[in-house]
Amino acid sequence: MAEIYGIDLGTRNTAVEGRGGRLSGEAGSTIPSAVAYDSLSDQIRHGSDAMRLLHGTEAERERWCVATSFKTALDSDAPFVRAGARTKSAAEVLTDYFSALVRQAEAAGLPPLRDAVLSIPVGFSPLSRSRLTKAAEDAGIRVHGLVSESTAAFLQIAHVDAPAVRIAVVDWGAGTLDVSILNVTRTGLGGAVIDETASLGSRLAGDEIDLAIYESMASKARRDGRAIPSRDAVDPAVLRTILSACERTKIALCGEAGHPDISSVIVGAFSDGKVGSFELSRTELMELSRPARTAAFQVLEESIERAGLVPGQLDRVIFVGGCTRIAGFKEEAQARFGPAAFFPQNPEWTVSGGALKVARREAQYESIQEFGCILDDGWFQSLTTSGQLLAFDGTPHSITVATTESTDTASLVFAERQARRTATVATLSVPVVGHLGEPVEIVTTLRRDLTVEIAARSRCGDRTRDERRATYANTRFRFRVSS
Repeated sequence: MAEIYGIDLGTRNTAVEGRGGRLSGEAGSTIPSAVAYDSLSDQIRHGSDAMRLLHGTEAERERWCVATSFKTALDSDAPFVRAGARTKSAAEVLTDYFSALVRQAEAAGLPPLRDAVLSIPVGFSPLSRSRLTKAAEDAGIRVHGLVSESTAAFLQIAHVDAPAVRIAVVDWGAGTLDVSILNVTRTGLGGAVIDETASLGSRLAGDEIDLAIYESMASKARRDGRAIPSRDAVDPAVLRTILSACERTKIALCGEAGHPDISSVIVGAFSDGKVGSFELSRTELMELSRPARTAAFQVLEESIERAGLVPGQLDRVIFVGGCTRIAGFKEEAQARFGPAAFFPQNPEWTVSGGALKVARREAQYESIQEFGCILDDGWFQSLTTSGQLLAFDGTPHSITVATTESTDTASLVFAERQARRTATVATLSVPVVGHLGEPVEIVTTLRRDLTVEIAARSRCGDRTRDERRATYANTRFRFRVSS
């Protein structure tokens, strides 16, 4: 059987994991989500090589265009970066990045990176999901499915964690913060159903803490009499270099016991053009990161409230992502949630490990929606079998309904219903033959890219009069976990 990988494409860093091992960056770390284009040739670099160019010499910065954070711009068709004589969109950059990962796996002697399950963040738009899948497939990677980052995190640690019913997953990376509330139902025979009942996403990221460190260093320099301009007046390339040094210092102070309590921020040219060397203590970092930590917990609290719960009703709160290592964060989480707080040993690799579990078919896709058709009198005609879930395997499911008016067309409004809420998702205008009771067959198909295709066909006897289709993205889903 071909190797299937789990890929956690992050805004700042990407984790790729297979049964044969991890595709890692320098010193076993995750791979920076960056691609660099040479303005003088077709040469492309990615990962750490690209990031070094971003903070390289002036000549390197002039020659190379470095693209980062392209994951967040997949909805746009606008030019994202200049690549030689042309420009590329974020989706095209992502294709180049996936292609580079394929080559890296080959160079590392790992099984070919040809099949994968990808994780997606909370609120990832339908267009972004579609372009993510296409970018991977254009790079030669067949996408076997998508999985929520929060659900993937739970799947990875479920085998080491105690049984839990209500779980909050906080995935705080360098680029985004995602929070989901999961409800786990044990179904017997070692299986379980995981339902994402509430989720929130935020652009709150580690960059905010790096900026706070920079502002602290700038204040120290001003107190020493240096003429430090406002941040808006600093050359972006210079600021990126300084923030990179701030990030390295932040990481050095975010370890467990045994790591230094004081580290240095050292740059060849600070924002006034002179050498910069500043010391930062773990205590200072805890204070500088306090606003970001507070904002992260506010997002978590809002997600808990949306799920109709209070913190004390959570059986487990799982914290993953690199920013959960921030000094003071773990201590505050444990003070808020007590023994329910859970921190995996390798938070940067947790989501990719969960995606790998899905790739190995230890979890199956199932729909949580009830799909239906709203008739003109407001009645909701279900398109799903009551009490059963539909698998994301491309199998069509159909029912036949009758139009209620003698008209040339019947407007069929398709919806999804969760609990007591019904949301319209697509409207089809289906031609009919013009007499009351003309049957209309409705077929719905759920696919592994988390989209739902609905077709309506007006029939007279066995003759198909016409067909209309609508496709929309499924934003909520359920996993059944095997034993």
